[in-house]
Amino acid sequence: MSLGQRFMLWWRRQTAPCVIPPGCAFPALGGVSEEPFAQGVEILDDDQTPLLFVQQVLQAELGLTSGEAAVAAALAHARGGVLLPLADVASAAAAASALTEAARQAGWPLRCRVVVLEGGQP
Repeated sequence: MSLGQRFMLWWRRQTAPCVIPPGCAFPALGGVSEEPFAQGVEILDDDQTPLLFVQQVLQAELGLTSGEAAVAAALAHARGGVLLPLADVASAAAAASALTEAARQAGWPLRCRVVVLEGGQP
């Protein structure tokens, strides 16, 4: 892959819309609807972390069903990232920490972070 191609992949990841499209729901997360939300955990795609690992860690750490985890992982891969809404900032922080630590222990560079949208409490 050329340097230009790597830059374009990076650029798309940094600028990709990271929201769940209408019609997608993650009922296992509880307390969250498709209405606008204030905080969540953002999962960023990378070139090395296997899709199956992302699915497994979402199931183990966030309690998503197999189907929900597959949709979230596919969205992250297709769009460069996905924002999974959570009920509060503390839950988002705990989720980001757990996902990142699980990836680190497995030797994968998966990156996750807390996102607080305008009007949310940091």
